[in-house]
Amino acid sequence: MVEKGFFLKKFIFGSITRKLFLGLFELAFLVILVSAVSLFFRQVDFENHLVEQVEEAQNDFLTLETGDTIMLSAALETFLQNESFKEIYLEKDREKLFLFGQPLFQELKEKYGITHFYFILPDGRNFVRLHNKDIFGDQITRITLQKVMETGKEASGLELGKTAFALRVVKPYYDEGQLIGYVEFGQEIGHFLHALKENSNSQFYIIVEKKYFNHEDWSSVRESAGLQDNWDDLQAHLILSTTLLSSEPLESCFVSENVAAAEKKASIFKQVSKGGKSFACGGFPITDAGGNKVGVVFSLIDITETVNF
Repeated sequence: MVEKGFFLKKFIFGSITRKLFLGLFELAFLVILVSAVSLFFRQVDFENHLVEQVEEAQNDFLTLETGDTIMLSAALETFLQNESFKEIYLEKDREKLFLFGQPLFQELKEKYGITHFYFILPDGRNFVRLHNKDIFGDQITRITLQKVMETGKEASGLELGKTAFALRVVKPYYDEGQLIGYVEFGQEIGHFLHALKENSNSQFYIIVEKKYFNHEDWSSVRESAGLQDNWDDLQAHLILSTTLLSSEPLESCFVSENVAAAEKKASIFKQVSKGGKSFACGGFPITDAGGNKVGVVFSLIDITETVNF
């Protein structure tokens, strides 16, 4: 009887132990599962928050584009009423027009950031660039000018030049109802990035594929502007503008698949680390005057404090 009682107690104790063990195991598994699910959803929420930041930067970019287009249009409309300029333009003395226009051009540049000022002949040939008198007589084939020539109405939008995007506004130029040419005001958009930076904890880059550029022209313009020739910094793309002046770009962000993704919609691609800091890499497309998605704005969001938390 004692032996049977001993084995009965041992069996009962073992059964209870197994049940406790299984219960603890199930509890531990449940805790791990809940933690994993919670971590997953926190990660999803974090990534969604990052995408929202990129989308917000994109909206700010479009707001800047709209606001500056209105400013350029108003400034150009005021200029077209200036009869003194019109008289000199009609003389077709390129040097005289260039010199006469310099004080106004410098004022527009300082006050409104206008970096491009063109007088264009009715057939689309450039007559005078007040920002560069050495280049003239070339046929202007930009989308904005083509739209004005076809419709007779103002056209505007972003267009890619030799080394930068420029926001352009073009209007027809009349004298007593007769078309005498076209006038264009434009501004490079690097300052957009600095405005975006002020509203965020991000650094920004404008990235475009090299296929749109000529290496010799690129190097020449960069040298004239006192800038380093960065043609070889990236394999297939060029950095046109950035808010980082003394820091190396995070090359692993600027790869073709990321550019392709950003050209479709605002996106977050990956997290990268450099110099003791962690960044989320994302971007959104730049749409030109023809509705083409040419280039992207890359956003490097500093997530160091979040990652280290």
